[in-house]
Amino acid sequence: MPVKHLKRNQINDDKWNKAVKEAFNPLVYGLTWYLDAVSPLWEALVYGDYEVIMPLPIKKRMGISQILQPLFTQQLGAFSKVELSEKALSKLLKNIPTSSIKTDLHFHNEAIIKGATRRSNYILSLHKPYDEIKKNYNQNTKRNLRRASENAFEIQETQNTSPIIKTFQSFKAKQ
Repeated sequence: MPVKHLKRNQINDDKWNKAVKEAFNPLVYGLTWYLDAVSPLWEALVYGDYEVIMPLPIKKRMGISQILQPLFTQQLGAFSKVELSEKALSKLLKNIPTSSIKTDLHFHNEAIIKGATRRSNYILSLHKPYDEIKKNYNQNTKRNLRRASENAFEIQETQNTSPIIKTFQSFKAKQ
């Protein structure tokens, strides 16, 4: 069965999101609503009936397509129910359109890619009860949590995005 290269308007959102959620490596970054927000021109590689999917975040510079890791998206790569072998992943990657002059993607930690640069990544598994996870916190983290609790620190939902946008503009926008 061939790998299909689909434009955004050809992607079935329900099948796509189901594939991401049921993947052995589910990430919010792969969901359609997230990709729409960070890379409105994204395309995809799809094998079979969404058995293996891979978003291609497209960015156009002076009319030239490039596949680049979007801001606020730590990692992407292929999503499937089972971990892909290096051979299967290599076959998938050969289907990336050659019309894009540059490809720079950060794959998820489980991806086996020969010659790929590995970056340190710290992942906290949340599959255990909180008390069990907390036992493994270092002393500094425990101290910071205690201080936050003593100062009535709390997380609040808000629709006001101005503070985070201003922070981003101050520290990252120039880059």
